[in-house]
Amino acid sequence: MPLPSAGPSLWARRRNAPLLPADFERPPPRSFRGPLAGAADELGLALSLEAVAVLVLAASGCYLLALWGAREFRVLVVIAALIALHVGFALCPPVISADVFGYLAYGRLEVLHGLSPYTHAPAAVPGDPLLAYVGLQGHPSPYGPLFTLGSYAAAPLGSVAGLWTMKAVHAASALACLAFVWVCARRLGREPLPVLVFVGLNPLWLVWAVGGAHNDLLMMAVAMGAAALLTRGRSTSGAALGAVAVGVKPTAALFLPFMVRPEGVVLALDHQVPAEHGQLARGRYDRDLHPAPGARARRTRAGDPGSSPPPTPPRRACRARARACW
Repeated sequence: MPLPSAGPSLWARRRNAPLLPADFERPPPRSFRGPLAGAADELGLALSLEAVAVLVLAASGCYLLALWGAREFRVLVVIAALIALHVGFALCPPVISADVFGYLAYGRLEVLHGLSPYTHAPAAVPGDPLLAYVGLQGHPSPYGPLFTLGSYAAAPLGSVAGLWTMKAVHAASALACLAFVWVCARRLGREPLPVLVFVGLNPLWLVWAVGGAHNDLLMMAVAMGAAALLTRGRSTSGAALGAVAVGVKPTAALFLPFMVRPEGVVLALDHQVPAEHGQLARGRYDRDLHPAPGARARRTRAGDPGSSPPPTPPRRACRARARACW
């Protein structure tokens, strides 16, 4: 099935396409556009590509204002706004990108047609009804095996139900990622609200990732879950969850160098610095994480000059590991 040629006809269709990507071989059905697009039709609203660009620029200006006053917001107000925005973009048509149709097409290759998505492209099944909406029709799946296995579950649901299942899963993944961002910020001694605003209100995050139902959200949710485990001191389980993120999408491998256990870093430094330095670093790490019985009480007893209450366990662990590494 030939792809449409780029030219005035494609540009004209793109100008009149409300939110959905316009480079399709046939117009998408109303069921692909969701309830919000139906309400826009009843109100006589149609957004061209230029109108969407203007709205994104306006949202970017509001985003900068939100970053400037993030510390003045109430936590419940920010959380309610984030949930409302994520639900809204989950109910809107796939925005700008058509990658979500590719996710479904790769799953349908194996489940409905018995073809591996890693050796066959969606174009191998010309009669599939989703083929007209897939962007990379001649390319095998570039995604990780764990994500591909998950896409198999959406294949029997059909085109419409599979699309909105993907939208819901990725919107939930985005909210889970924000929850892990909050947890990591608190454990690292950062103020969590500005960090939450920085990530969750970003127009690129909302319009491109959540609106387009990109599987980067699922990958990031798993990767941030691994980061949350690492900040709690569970380096083994955190690294294992990081490997799961790589199974969702190989680009998550960029996070793996940051998941090295501090003990491993110290042992690696022993070969590059004098032995007494490595022993000193390891001794500091062991002493701060596992103080001798009564040492904490002696440091904090009344009248001890310079004494102060011990920090919280997560913060103490992070400081001790930083001293051990440096």
